[in-house]
Amino acid sequence: TRRRRPLTLGQIKALTILVGMAAPALEAARLYEQVRQNDKQHRLVLDNVDEVVYMAGAARDDPLNGSVLFVSGRVERILGYEPEEFIRDSRLWMSILHPDDLPTVVEVTRTMYSNPQGAIREYRVKHKVTGEYRWMEDRVVPKLDEAGRMIGIFGVARDVTERKQAEAALKKLSNAVEQTADNVFICNRDGIIEYVNPAFENLTGYTKEEALGQTSKILKSGKHVPRFFEKLWETILAGYVFRAVIINRKKNGELYYEEKTITPLKDERGSITHFVSTGKDI
Repeated sequence: TRRRRPLTLGQIKALTILVGMAAPALEAARLYEQVRQNDKQHRLVLDNVDEVVYMAGAARDDPLNGSVLFVSGRVERILGYEPEEFIRDSRLWMSILHPDDLPTVVEVTRTMYSNPQGAIREYRVKHKVTGEYRWMEDRVVPKLDEAGRMIGIFGVARDVTERKQAEAALKKLSNAVEQTADNVFICNRDGIIEYVNPAFENLTGYTKEEALGQTSKILKSGKHVPRFFEKLWETILAGYVFRAVIINRKKNGELYYEEKTITPLKDERGSITHFVSTGKDI
């Protein structure tokens, strides 16, 4: 019997890099298989990366019913389950999968049978202890037999719950700005307009395409003395909020009084990068 060669230090490092990047490469899959059958030291490498590494068999008639061959220890820290629980019960993963995500996961997995190449699946799974659903980004690559048929899956899944929550919060904020009755525009430190909301378009008569790249001078009415705008810029460049009633001019030449608030936006170092202008036609 030919003795199996242990992984070299270089292979272990390569594996760690591949897993850390969640790269669904066939070379990574080969190394996963070797690690699974190797000693505890190599298993420790997989158990201490941020992603869950796993291997499962595949059943063409039921994409979610394949025997689980290996799961790394990270799964316990993310979902509260011990790896052996998934190996003992191949249906466990499906039972904790969010019902709304089931159709997508099935569709992606079935597609891999007809077109056996890597794919990305995003889904929610329920935590064993807290009962909360965690978002997972699962990068999978098929395991093929000699005839090129898919007989299993190698996967690297990472917890992306915080990213999903941030995206949801950003979408909510975006919807609020887009739908608010107050007109909003954002400009950079040089006063170049980079964003306007629909209320701005409705009030001023300028479309988004016409406003972007311009400055707020397109609204200038000529009804304020130069010192008014000097004071405005002195205030916001110093990092303070500016509030005033401004007489502006619409695209069609009509004047209107606007209750205006301009707020500086700062980066993590405290440097001003943009200004947010909100206004109400009074």
